[in-house]
Amino acid sequence: MYQQISTGEIQKLVATGTGFAEKPQESTLSDWQQLNRSWLFTATLVLIFTTLSAHLLVFASSVLIPLLFGFYLAALLYTPMLWLKKLYIPEALSALILVLLVLGTLVGSLVLLKEPAEQWLEIAPDILSKVQSQVPELRETMIEVQSRSEDMEDLVDHAMAAGDEVNPTGTGDNRVVVTESRGGWKDQLVVSLTSFTWTLSITLILCYFFLVGGDALARNISATFRRRSKRITSLKVIRKVRSQLAQYIVVTMCVNLSFGLLIAVLLWLFGAEYPVLWGILVGLMRYIPYIGNVLSLVAVTAAVATNNLEVTYLIVAPASTAVLMFICGNFVDPFVHARQFQLNPIVIFVSIIFWSWIWGVAGLFIAVPTLLVIAVICGHIKRLERIHLILCSGSAK
Repeated sequence: MYQQISTGEIQKLVATGTGFAEKPQESTLSDWQQLNRSWLFTATLVLIFTTLSAHLLVFASSVLIPLLFGFYLAALLYTPMLWLKKLYIPEALSALILVLLVLGTLVGSLVLLKEPAEQWLEIAPDILSKVQSQVPELRETMIEVQSRSEDMEDLVDHAMAAGDEVNPTGTGDNRVVVTESRGGWKDQLVVSLTSFTWTLSITLILCYFFLVGGDALARNISATFRRRSKRITSLKVIRKVRSQLAQYIVVTMCVNLSFGLLIAVLLWLFGAEYPVLWGILVGLMRYIPYIGNVLSLVAVTAAVATNNLEVTYLIVAPASTAVLMFICGNFVDPFVHARQFQLNPIVIFVSIIFWSWIWGVAGLFIAVPTLLVIAVICGHIKRLERIHLILCSGSAK
C-alpha cells in the first residue's frame, strides 16, 4: 500500500526541493514582511544620512559657501582665460587679471550705488510717515502695535517691581537676569559687511586657484580610476559640468541684466527715485526662480510708492512688471536656454527651499547651479540615470 523510498531517493528529493508540499500563503507573508523590514531599514538610513548632512552643511557653511561660489565663478572665467592664453599671456597672470577685473567691477558697482542707497535710507522714514498719513488703516495698525508694545513694557516693569518688593533685602531666592544688548542697525550692517568681505575674499582666492590648477585637479581625479573608459568618462563629466555652468551663468546674467534695464526704464517713466538702483536689485532677484518674481513685484511697488501713492500708479507699475516677467519667462528664457537646462520645476522649487533653509540668502543663489551640477553628473553615470530622469523634465523617452 505504501511505496518504500530508499535513502538515496530521499536525499535527492531534499536536494532538488521536490516532493514536498509548498505553502504559498506563508511564503508570501514572509516575503512581504521581509520587504517591509528592508524598506524600513532603508528609510531609517536615508533619514539619518539627511539629518547628518544638513547639520554638516550648516556647520561648514563658512567654508562651503565660498568654495561653491569660487568654483562657479571659475567655471565662468575659464573660457576667457583660454582666450588670454592664446595671446601668449601666462596662465597664472591670465587668472589674476580676470579675478582683479571681477573685484574691480564689484567695487565700482558698490561705489556707484552707495550714494543712491544712502539717500534712499535717509528718506525712508519720511516715506513711511507719508504712507501712514495717506493710508488711515495702516496708521491705525502702527499705532495699535506701538501701544501694545508699550503695554508689554509696562507689564514687565510692574512684574520686576513686584519682585523687588517681595525680596527687598536680596536674601532668599536670588535671581540674576542677564540681558543681551543688541546693537542698532548700523552695528548689524557692519557685521554683515564684514562677513560679506570675508566671503568675497575667500571666493576670489579659491576662484584663482581653481583657474590655475583646475585642469591638473581634473586629471588627478580621472587618474584614480583603473579603467581607461572610466578615466575618459570622468574627464567628460568634469568638462561638461564646467561648460554647462558657464553657459547657464552667462545666459542668465545677460537675461537678468536686460530685464533689470527694462525695469529701470519703466520706473523712470513712472517717476520713481533711483531707478537704476531698483533695476539692479530686480535683476539680482531674478536669479532666484519663482520667489524672485514675487520679490521683484514688491520692490517695484515700493519704488513707485516712494514718489507717488496714487492707486493708478501702484496698480499699473506692478502689472507692467508682471507682463514683462510673463514675456521673459515664457518666450525669452526658453529661446535662449535652447532646451539645455530642462530642470524639473518642482525639483527646482524644492532645491530653493532646502538651500535657503540651510544657508539663507546665499542658498537662494546656489540652489539652481548646484542642482544643474548634480543633474549633469547623474546624466553621465549609468547607475544614476533614474535620478537624472527625476531631476530633468522631458528627459524620459
